[in-house]
Amino acid sequence: IMDADELGEIPTSTAIGEEELLLSIIPPKRILKQGDIVTFTVRSPDKIEKNQIVFVSAIHAPIKYTLVDEPARDDLPAIRYASSEPTQDERWGLLSAIDLNSKKIKWQVKTDQPLTGGLLATEGNLVFMGEGNGNFNAYNAKTGKLLWTNKVDAGVNAPPISYEIDGTQYIAVAAGGNSIFGFKEGDNILVYKLK
Repeated sequence: IMDADELGEIPTSTAIGEEELLLSIIPPKRILKQGDIVTFTVRSPDKIEKNQIVFVSAIHAPIKYTLVDEPARDDLPAIRYASSEPTQDERWGLLSAIDLNSKKIKWQVKTDQPLTGGLLATEGNLVFMGEGNGNFNAYNAKTGKLLWTNKVDAGVNAPPISYEIDGTQYIAVAAGGNSIFGFKEGDNILVYKLK
């Protein structure tokens, strides 16, 4: 397990093999309205299938469960249910890369908050993931090294998506926070262009 502090300074661009990762915020050309149709093409290249790596975002957030018995009253029957509340124990997240062929963990990155959003892995060996503190991160899929981060003013707790327009790949993600975990709420849609 690596702490984020051990990763050092975060570059704005990093060479990955023969490709270079450059990210920049792209303002939308127009605001999408209800009823607009957006089409995405999903591809499953052989290259990705051969890698056989799965990426998992995990939550460590201890919760105390208590069995509650409510007696019958008035015309209502007795009920039994489990009540839950967070404990005061430390909470964190863990991003893991698991090799399905060897059945071993390739690498892990520990985050300060539980990871409540999803992940996106690209053919270019990038993994994108958001955090409740507003960080939206890009990692090297082979090593787990943090390549890039962008700080926004709300928790990035949604799964990112990728799409292509006129041969250019974009990454988009919603930053809406999460009130259950106490992550700052917002109403942002972030779009990044890969070069």
